[in-house]
Amino acid sequence: MRAFVPEQMKFAWLLEIEDDMEVIFVGSSHVLRQMDPAVLHHELSKAGLDYDAFNLGYPGAHFAETTYWADRILDRKVPNLKVLVLEAATLEGGMNPENDLSRRQIEWHDERRMASVLRVSADFDSFGRHFAHYFHRLGNLDRGPAAFEALFFGASRDFEGKAGLGVNQTGFRPFVGNGQSKSEKRRHKEFLADADPFEGKRRSVVDAPWDIPAHLALESEVARLEAKAEANGVQIIWLIHPGMTPAEGWKDLARREVASRVVDFSDSTLSSRWYQQNLRFDFDHLNAVGASEMTQELAGAVLQLPTL
Repeated sequence: MRAFVPEQMKFAWLLEIEDDMEVIFVGSSHVLRQMDPAVLHHELSKAGLDYDAFNLGYPGAHFAETTYWADRILDRKVPNLKVLVLEAATLEGGMNPENDLSRRQIEWHDERRMASVLRVSADFDSFGRHFAHYFHRLGNLDRGPAAFEALFFGASRDFEGKAGLGVNQTGFRPFVGNGQSKSEKRRHKEFLADADPFEGKRRSVVDAPWDIPAHLALESEVARLEAKAEANGVQIIWLIHPGMTPAEGWKDLARREVASRVVDFSDSTLSSRWYQQNLRFDFDHLNAVGASEMTQELAGAVLQLPTL
């Protein structure tokens, strides 16, 4: 099962290697497919920093799930952790119904995240789904898979060669070629055949409402994590992905220094190259070349941190 449930396997593997990690990435497929720990290590080594990194990105993860994993990492007080790179996103990013009542979705529905998400949930159906997950977690029904594993498989771990752990077991899984699965191949083909609409979407980003004030629930979560990281001697970089719509409120949080370090790859008025078709795999993700270039640029932001 661990080979097919990467969100559990990846964190279990991170626990095995955490003492060697100085940088950890957390977020959705925008992190999973675009932040390359090997590239970061190479770029930082040029400046004399022997930093290892791990990519804890998960397909479809939204902000509440990202903060859940960030809390678990910070609570462990990883001894050598220096930098936590977290994907900046809207507080309510929605949940994929295909994952309803999975362990992954149940686990992050604690009291803190429920309170934040419900403040911005838009409809009755969303409320109902969140409460269903919360009550499953409250009843410890999310612990069934762990109990089953412990009973029948013991504490043994076999991580060697598992595809879910990504390239060289760093957690990074780039989009290469025209994709590996049928859905990836289809998405890539549709993207290449749809050049005109892509260009239109790219241009529309310039006119997007970037300066929307941050929701108080989002501001509260960001401030809390910033304080918690600082208490642990960890610096946070908030990463804004180059999507086709702005991450609402994040420019406001950066301007007021609630989010102390924001790396904005989304605003094409700042950098348009992330919207070039030759660096894209599909409408939402960069290809392997684009991922390498973006990680190189992020390395520059890491080197600008005040204490390393």
